[in-house]
This record gives sequence, C-alpha cells and structure tokens, in this order.
Amino acid sequence: MNNRMAFVVLFNAYVRSKLEFASIVWDPPHDIRIEQIEMVQKKFFKFLSWKIFGIDDRLTTNSDVLTRHGACALSTRRSMSSCLYLFKLLNGLEINEVFLDRVNSCFNLGPKRFRKTPLFYLPFARIELFKSSPLYRILSSVNNLNNSDKLDILCTSLNKIKSFFTDCSSIFSSYLSSPFGFL
Repeated sequence: MNNRMAFVVLFNAYVRSKLEFASIVWDPPHDIRIEQIEMVQKKFFKFLSWKIFGIDDRLTTNSDVLTRHGACALSTRRSMSSCLYLFKLLNGLEINEVFLDRVNSCFNLGPKRFRKTPLFYLPFARIELFKSSPLYRILSSVNNLNNSDKLDILCTSLNKIKSFFTDCSSIFSSYLSSPFGFL
C-alpha cells in the first residue's frame, strides 16, 4: 500500500465516516453549512496534493481538487445515501414502517412514459423547517433523479443507482463495495 492509499484509508475511517454518519437525518439545508462540511474534505485533498505530488492547491476550486483525486463532493454522497435508503426501503431491504407509510402516502402512480408529474407528491412547504426534514429531502432528491430521465428508482437495481452517482470513479468508488465504504 502506497502513502496515498494509506492517507485515503485513514481519512475514510476517521474523518469521512463521521461526516457521513446518519447524513439522511442531519443533512444541512443551508449553503453555508454545506460549504463548511465540504471544506473538511477539500483541506484533506489539498494536504494530499501537497504531500504526495508537491502541488499547491490554495487557489484551486473545490471541484478541481476533487476531480484531481477522483473524489465526489460530500453533498453528492449524501444525495446518493438518501436515494439508496429509499430504494432499500421500497424493496424491503430496510425496515422502517412509519417512514414507509409516509412515503406511500406521497406516491404519484403511473407509468414512467406517461408520468408528467414527479414520482412523489411533496406538499407545499410553508416553512423552511419542513423543507429540511428527512422525508422532504429524500423524496425531492428522488424526484430530481427521476425527472432527469436518466434513472427511474422504481425500475432499477441498487448497483445502477450507485454507478449513476459514482461517475467520479477513482479511489472512492472502489470503496463503495469494500469494507472501507460507508454506505
């Protein structure tokens, strides 16, 4: 194992696992909080660029730093976790009857090719607190995924959902199926 892989494994084990723990429940709704969380990962990859490659990334954008190392933004990983949780819930791989009842009450049924409305009905959110609830965030992220016409969560497999989100397939996508992956 080279130095780079050792640093990445340590980062995944000690830092990213804490950043992603229960992210379905606490996913921040405000951009300032999202940036604060993303900054932790950006600082690590800046350090890694300097330590391994001798590159100074102080003026580089977060997306360029992540692309150089083949990593995904933590917000993308949180969206993936939400979609995977809902997929597992709908297919009986997870058990949460209360949440499943609320999800079932939000279904807009109809075949994909005739569906002009989103897959899940989301009531109008009068306050921001409702928009930041786990149910609202998960269903809206799945609606966005289904509206992109690239993936239908009702007619796909778990691996296709993972591969849809992990187009940045370098170090981190290999950890999705390994013991070091935190999904």
